Order: sequence, then C-alpha cells, then structure tokens
Amino acid sequence: MKINYLSDNKTIFEKRDVEELMDSVKDNILKNKYIDEYIINLNINNAVLLKSCIVNLMKFRFGVVGKLPKINIFIDIENYNILDNMDNDIQDFIVPILSITDIKNISYDFMDNIIKFLKNKNWNLIFILEVSSIRNLEKAIKIYKYLKCTFFDEELYILFKFTYIDNILLEKVCEYIDYMRETINLLANNNDCVINILSKIIKEQETGITQNYEKKYLKIVNKLKKSNMLKLVERKSLIRDSMMDFVIK
Repeated sequence: MKINYLSDNKTIFEKRDVEELMDSVKDNILKNKYIDEYIINLNINNAVLLKSCIVNLMKFRFGVVGKLPKINIFIDIENYNILDNMDNDIQDFIVPILSITDIKNISYDFMDNIIKFLKNKNWNLIFILEVSSIRNLEKAIKIYKYLKCTFFDEELYILFKFTYIDNILLEKVCEYIDYMRETINLLANNNDCVINILSKIIKEQETGITQNYEKKYLKIVNKLKKSNMLKLVERKSLIRDSMMDFVIK
C-alpha cells in the first residue's frame, strides 16, 4: 500500500527558524487530517535550538490515530554531543544522521568512538559521507569498507552526498555503484544530482518509462544503463517502515 506523507525540510540557525517550522507543521496538520506519515528533516547543530524543536514538535499529533511526526536530524559529526542529553525513550520519534564533511581528515578511531556513543544511546547508526571530488570519493569508499567490516554485525547505514558533479566524477561513481545501494534506497528523493541520476535509471528500468537527463551527462547515463541497476532496489527509506508501530497510545 502506498504511504501518503508530508515533509518539512528546515535548517535551524536561530529561534525564528524554530518558530517558522512550528507554524509550517501546525498549518500542514490542520490541512491534512488523513495523512499517513509526517517527516521532518532538520539540519541543526545547536543543542539549545534542538531541544526547543523537540519539545515543541512533541506537542503535535497528526492523522486519525494521533501520531508524532518522524524527525530526521542531520548533524555535523563534530557536533554529535548535542545528542548527549536526549532521552532514549523517544528514539523512534527521532533519527540522528551524522554528516562527515571533512572526509580526508576523519580518523577511524574517531568513527569507532562515535559508533560506540550512538550504540550506548540506542540510536540508529546512520552516517552521510560528503563527496566533493574523486579523491574524496576514494577516501569515502575506504571509510565505508572499514566501518562495514568492523561493525559487520550492526545495522549500520553509510550514505553518500555529492556536493560536486562532473562527467569524470560520474564515471568514477560507475566503478563503485554497489556502494551506492543504501544511498539510493534512503535518499532517492533528495536534491543530490548524482543520486537523482542513479534513481532515474532505476525508475526507467523498473517502469520502462524513459526519464529526462541533462545532455552533458547522457554518455555516462548510457553506460550506467547497461548494468542491472534494479539489484540496488530495496524498499527502505527514512520514512518509518510500519506506521502502526509508532501510534501514540
């Protein structure tokens, strides 16, 4: 059954941003009584503002059974300690996603400590590696391999975010297509050009409906189309898998 959901995407820098988000959520809930799920993607790196967001969002209920919104919190990994005082009993209401922007200087020991911290807090293990060059991509793949091998018995998600794109980078991504599986499954609807191209190819192979691509990327797109991209598809997303699991009693 198709899930109908609303989403809000907000970067929080100051108190006014929190107020604007609350106004948007309130307005959306009033207009959409029968929505299945409400997703809020927060980009935030301030502990005080995060607490304010959580306290206020916990007041909202949506749908006929009165559920809490689902909050994906995107945090720079250096600021992971803003989760320190977060209550574990609301972990299904909140999913922290740690972004690694300084790929070349991140250490394996630091990543080990972060994962131990998240496990102790019973948080999901989700990371985004930001890629801005081929060198970044190769370093990101090494981090991916290390973490997947070291924590092979954990439910660990390592995603890629491409902040730069050209034909050379897309050509290189072809070599690492298997590593993009989780990113495509979880972030197919974001505004990342690389992931959008990969998602369109999968959609085209699924449905047989030709998708539109920018001319400058057609050569690489045609190369990607020759592979079986459908093998990457698993029905996962940053939307909760089961709506009824999180009904507020």
